[in-house]
Amino acid sequence: MTAHIHTIEMKRGDMLRLNPVHIETAQGEPMNLNGYEVRWQLYFPNGNTPFLVKRSTNHKDVEVVNEEAGTLKITLASEDTADLPHGRYYHEIQVVDSNNQVTTVASGALVLLYKV
Repeated sequence: MTAHIHTIEMKRGDMLRLNPVHIETAQGEPMNLNGYEVRWQLYFPNGNTPFLVKRSTNHKDVEVVNEEAGTLKITLASEDTADLPHGRYYHEIQVVDSNNQVTTVASGALVLLYKV
């Protein structure tokens, strides 16, 4: 699978919907997500453990819109970032198969801006 790098900017305390998010194989084809769990995770800078995890098992957080096309919708609620300091964080999207094998398919920075 190909790991794409994406930078997201958002105002602290705002709701954010990433839609659509396309997951692809290493050959650039849409990845069939049937049988996979999808996770979106947020880390503090230089952190090794995510402090916020959104999963496809909770359809309001990560919704698989089209399994065969590898299309997702990821939603952050306003309260997910309301109390965080502004600054730069690290995020990633992982797919987990039925054998619990984890593959990171996208990552990048999430920049929290001041809310005016």
